[in-house]
Amino acid sequence: ATDDVGLSSSLSATITLDTLVPVVTITEPPEDGLVVPTPLLPLRATVTDATATRVTSSPEGIDALLEFGSGEVFGDVALVEGENVLSISAEDRAGHVGGDSVTVVLDTVAPELTGIEPADGAVVGLPSVSLRVHVYDESATEVTFGAHAFTWGVGGAHTAEADVDLLPTWDELTGDAFIDVVLTDAAGHVTTV
Repeated sequence: ATDDVGLSSSLSATITLDTLVPVVTITEPPEDGLVVPTPLLPLRATVTDATATRVTSSPEGIDALLEFGSGEVFGDVALVEGENVLSISAEDRAGHVGGDSVTVVLDTVAPELTGIEPADGAVVGLPSVSLRVHVYDESATEVTFGAHAFTWGVGGAHTAEADVDLLPTWDELTGDAFIDVVLTDAAGHVTTV
């Protein structure tokens, strides 16, 4: 602009055009479906964007402002028993929102033996028995008894059945035979019966 005496001034403004959504990549935990035994879990992510970015997590644990748009964020999040979806979202100055999420399972409880057939104390007339074991757990579980092992990749109620030779554990004096049943879940909890 120029005034009546010929003096001029100018004003300029820098405007940033941001058409891209922030890119969020969760780096910890490293994979979907992780099973953990403790209720506090580290959550970490990288964020890439051209402008300042507000980053938050659900559940709460991360709330950060990345002044230059890109960087790493981290915090601890509280989990509840069972499946948890962990999300991180980033909103840039232009209002674009990007995010990432992973699912983890909190399993603080050992696998439960919900039934066994034949029942403890049963009398059988043969040196082998068809053993049926009923199990419940929130995560993947392995059941072993005799020379048999069964694995289920997901939590829930499951049944394992196999013929078991009683002679290796048979006590001639008492007539008793013992079968160890071991339940191990993905969080490392063990139940032995």
